[in-house]
Amino acid sequence: MLRVLACGDVAVKRSDCDSIFGECRSALQDADICFGQLEAPISDLGSKVPNARLAMRAPPAMARAARNAGFSVMSFAGNHCLDYGYEAFDDTFTHARQAGIALCGAGPDLQAASQPAVLQTSGVSIAVLAACSILPEGYAAGSDKAGRVPMRAYTWQPDLLQSG
Repeated sequence: MLRVLACGDVAVKRSDCDSIFGECRSALQDADICFGQLEAPISDLGSKVPNARLAMRAPPAMARAARNAGFSVMSFAGNHCLDYGYEAFDDTFTHARQAGIALCGAGPDLQAASQPAVLQTSGVSIAVLAACSILPEGYAAGSDKAGRVPMRAYTWQPDLLQSG
């Protein structure tokens, strides 16, 4: 049996990054694949970009703390990935790679950002894709522009009340 654990937004903003995972570490480590949404760049580089309403970033130590907690793959397709510009964006890939965390949903261009993170576990290959429908201006990757995979979602809600 393959155990996959997925969770939402993960970002650490504290001096002891490991401490945030204290109560959930054993559950995260129990999974064969542990996936999380990397909510913020992992970097101390760059400057807040003008269109970042609530600029977020995590210290470089977060990458190792997340890996030690059990995360093996993370989506970087979130709405804060470019809050501190391309320097912090690129730095995030360096920190994740050094920690042994595969990132998906973002990259140096749309083609690269659209590639899945492929993990091998228990004799099985798992491909993970990520995209984001919250699109701050300029954060989407393009054919020659770094960023994250954009997704447009439309909601259709039929009339649930029928007359008659």
